[in-house]
Amino acid sequence: MTSYSFDDLIDDALEATVVLSFSRLGYELRRRLDHWPALPREGLAGKTALVTGPTSGLGRVTAVGLAQLGARLVLVGRNEHKLDALRRELAALTGADRYRTVVADLSSLASVRGAVAEIRESETRLDVVVDNAGAIYPDRGETDEGIERTLAVLVAGPFVLQS
Repeated sequence: MTSYSFDDLIDDALEATVVLSFSRLGYELRRRLDHWPALPREGLAGKTALVTGPTSGLGRVTAVGLAQLGARLVLVGRNEHKLDALRRELAALTGADRYRTVVADLSSLASVRGAVAEIRESETRLDVVVDNAGAIYPDRGETDEGIERTLAVLVAGPFVLQS
């Protein structure tokens, strides 16, 4: 019989809530409980990372972490004002403005295609892609393109983004 630790209980509780599991709290608790090592400062200098859904939760933690590691970031999200605020915050935090924002709604394939075209014009390469955008809808619905909304955000949009 395997032993069940307090850490396992916390991890299971995070998973059961779903939302907390994918939040800044979930990340911070797991980082401490699992003793994740500190990452090397400037370990991603010269690399470019794209992060979707970077303005809250795990996406925000990821963007901050990548910025602190020296990465140049392409921040992709729906809200221009939140993206700009995050860009300014990252620039102040790191002392460098190496952050580009691209407004796109991953539930809209047309919006994603526009973002891909914009990114291809400005970026010669992407070293890291973190698809973090997500949504939980209380009711079933379809996008203007006829795709169920959750499927559009979690599957179809990211698939087109990788093209």
